[in-house]
Amino acid sequence: MLIGGLGLIALIITVSAAVTIFVQQFPSVPVNNPVVIPHCTSVTPNTMTGSIVVKGVGEDKSYVLFNCSSAQAFDIASQSSPIPVFTLGQGYKNISAVLHVTNIPQAPTPPCNPSSTGGVPLSNNVAIPMAPNPYDYCVGYDVTTLAPGNGLAAFTLTWEQ
Repeated sequence: MLIGGLGLIALIITVSAAVTIFVQQFPSVPVNNPVVIPHCTSVTPNTMTGSIVVKGVGEDKSYVLFNCSSAQAFDIASQSSPIPVFTLGQGYKNISAVLHVTNIPQAPTPPCNPSSTGGVPLSNNVAIPMAPNPYDYCVGYDVTTLAPGNGLAAFTLTWEQ
């Protein structure tokens, strides 16, 4: 009887094993901490004195400062190298990110002259090392390449990381 009882105990141990009721899986979750934070969807040319620099024929390029109605166009949240993707509109020659200023200084040193204000030149589809700061855009054009009566064409810039 003792041997039969051990067999029954062994059978109970085998039967009492855990049974899976259900399994839950957790998917990967991308965490997107944006590096570039826009302040508007459409930038506007800033018309404050000194922000649109027009030079004559044979002189350096002219510049237009673009921001969000006097607020910065975008912020860089942390030291990073975001990638601007763009094709400049007809008439434009270059684009730079310049530090946003609230009080536009008068010419001859407006904030929209990348060579005199330490602007960060932007290149299409190239990672640009940038420090965390508020920025505006400074877009250069050459008056000698514009047909009389023609303005500067619209374009789009997208930031990637």
